[in-house]
Amino acid sequence: MELAIQLYGYLILTFLAIVTPIFGILLSIFREGLSKLSTQYENEIALTKGNIKKQAEQIAKTEEANTAKVGELIKQLEKGRKTLEKKEKVAKAKLSYLNPRTQILLLFSLLSVSFVGVILAILCKDCTFYRGLSIVISLGFFGTVLVRLDKLLGVIIEVRKTIDEDRKEREADRGEREMRTIELLSTLAKKELDYFVKDICITVNGKDIKDDRVEIEVSNNVKSSLEIAVNSSDDMMAKNIEIAFAFDPSFVIEKKKYYEIYTEKTHQIVRYILKFIHAKTYMLFEPLIVTPMKEGEFEVKTVIKGENIKPTFRKFKLKVRKITLEDIEKKLLGDK
Repeated sequence: MELAIQLYGYLILTFLAIVTPIFGILLSIFREGLSKLSTQYENEIALTKGNIKKQAEQIAKTEEANTAKVGELIKQLEKGRKTLEKKEKVAKAKLSYLNPRTQILLLFSLLSVSFVGVILAILCKDCTFYRGLSIVISLGFFGTVLVRLDKLLGVIIEVRKTIDEDRKEREADRGEREMRTIELLSTLAKKELDYFVKDICITVNGKDIKDDRVEIEVSNNVKSSLEIAVNSSDDMMAKNIEIAFAFDPSFVIEKKKYYEIYTEKTHQIVRYILKFIHAKTYMLFEPLIVTPMKEGEFEVKTVIKGENIKPTFRKFKLKVRKITLEDIEKKLLGDK
């Protein structure tokens, strides 16, 4: 028993002297990624708070009517608000792990208390009750340390991923500039070069975004699935394609593995990436899931670019109309 307690004490000292400082150093090294991730979480919290407020206002308006069908809608709105509150709580929890000084001080405090428990257990040889209590308290604090280190490791991995993505984007931009320079020099030398794919566009719900006149209608506070595709009528294959959409902050975008979401103060960006698309091909992506939080007309900016596609910027209108009892009936019947 004595040997086990001593070995446990050595383990705590190891965490105090080696493991905790390593985590502190890692968090300090990735300062740039921490800053960007902090901004992203702060924007996400602000966005979620705004959406919760809009959801509450929508519930208040809906409660003025007194029908069974509207009652079902209220339940759906309440469920959506709880989801938003949970999302805000998760973002706040992650944000709390992005302060290296706070985390290291907390870990040292927890480990120190745990080590004091080991010392008391060694000193209280003759009192079984106090000895057992000291060990239990020490194990509790040490377990808390392990949980926090696990979450910190997750944050470090996320920070590293953010840094890698930024680096890839910078390299891609640098590569794009180099490609443009080479292409320009080749054009000057040969006078004529047909390198870029021209007849290619983004498609949303079957409508080609070739100009700024496309309009798509969705219902307020109803989850909508936007069908996203790339339509190429060109005779040349397109490579390393990226398409992106910039949404108003009032839209709740469901997180999926097949597209990336970046949250900023004034908009949310959704990005799809495709290695290539053959000539004269219609390539359908996984759907983009959005839920509008207020009525009105919103501009959604889009861009398509690639290795041999000149960046093309377009926009379309999303008309968010008020949900009707007919919409509720369709949803309820569809759920059944």
